[in-house]
Amino acid sequence: MDELHKEFIRQKVFIGGEWRDTEEGIDVINPYTGEKIGMVGRASREDVLSAIQSAKEAFDDFRHRPLMFRAKILREVAKRLEQKREVIARTIT
Repeated sequence: MDELHKEFIRQKVFIGGEWRDTEEGIDVINPYTGEKIGMVGRASREDVLSAIQSAKEAFDDFRHRPLMFRAKILREVAKRLEQKREVIARTIT
């Protein structure tokens, strides 16, 4: 499996700032070749409810932070996306 797949194909879900194992997975198929290239986690009902709760809590905290703090976070996100742009581009094409 190449770098692209090692980085993005996981059988876990990301909830509340951590990767969590799932009981089930969903195959990821390369639409061009039909080859199975990995598996991603399939969130359970409990996972979804936990993700919603985590998102609500994170939003409540984040919206009360100073503007400069939020701007710094968004700049860091933009920087990391830029660093990964080649990998992201290969993923979606």
